[in-house]
Amino acid sequence: MFGNTPDDLAAHITEILDAVEARDLEKAALLNQKLIPSPERAAKLLADELPDGFLDALGTMLSHLPPLDDHATWAQVLRIPPGPRTIEVFSATGAELAAGPVEGFPPEAQKVAQALQTDRTYHEVRTSVEGLPRPSELHLATWDGEGWAVIGPLWRLRRR
Repeated sequence: MFGNTPDDLAAHITEILDAVEARDLEKAALLNQKLIPSPERAAKLLADELPDGFLDALGTMLSHLPPLDDHATWAQVLRIPPGPRTIEVFSATGAELAAGPVEGFPPEAQKVAQALQTDRTYHEVRTSVEGLPRPSELHLATWDGEGWAVIGPLWRLRRR
């Protein structure tokens, strides 16, 4: 079981990637599925006051995920190839994200900060794999007391 620290989040991501490399697709799929909150769970991780239609758009985004029994697809949700890797975790509260650019977070995070809880800590995860030009990014991961949940990239909802 993991806890609410950047190291624990990195360990969770490492466990997923190790399962993929070991071809344990069922384990990788289940770990990835735990990261994706239901619309109800996601709503508990966001601010009380949200723009009209925001939760509906979030529900629509989450509804496009593969069926739960599609382990091969779920195992690859992070789209990180095997190889020597480095995982970096950047952390900030919703209030810090609203106040201005925060190291490690994309500029779009500030644009959606009004939808985040001010006192909740959100994390940006970057996984670099040797030989690839760009790291893979996991946006707005947060601990909800039961496990890690990824609610980003919320800025894509604002474009819809």
